[in-house]
Amino acid sequence: MSDTPEENTAEAVEATPAPEAALPDPEVERLEAAVAGMARGALILKLSPKRTALHREKLRRLAHEVKPIVMVGRAGLSDGLVAAIRRGLLDHELIKVKLLDAAPVSREAFALWVHEKTKADAIAWVGRTVIFYQRHPEKQKIHLPG
Repeated sequence: MSDTPEENTAEAVEATPAPEAALPDPEVERLEAAVAGMARGALILKLSPKRTALHREKLRRLAHEVKPIVMVGRAGLSDGLVAAIRRGLLDHELIKVKLLDAAPVSREAFALWVHEKTKADAIAWVGRTVIFYQRHPEKQKIHLPG
């Protein structure tokens, strides 16, 4: 064994233990099991039961120019995330939420979780971006047909 810096660095890297994989969150496992095997259309209908196809089409068109206002990362599902989504829905009625690659949940399970926590309708998803709608209780900004 020599004392050259290259060899000492290599030994230090090898001696460093690999980080342990994070344990799966039971809530994420429950959500993933609930959406497993569901067709996309069936899940959208379950997550937006009061919306017709015409409503969802109009909301998708309106959401085209909306930028994601909430990003979901490694921290995953939390009370702070619910608060940010509720605030966005109250301010805008129609929001996009982007799931980053580090997010520990699928877009389908995430949409179910948000629907359970906020009662917002999951209108659609494109890639890892999910569109949610919830009518403002007093000052409705988006008027849907029918």
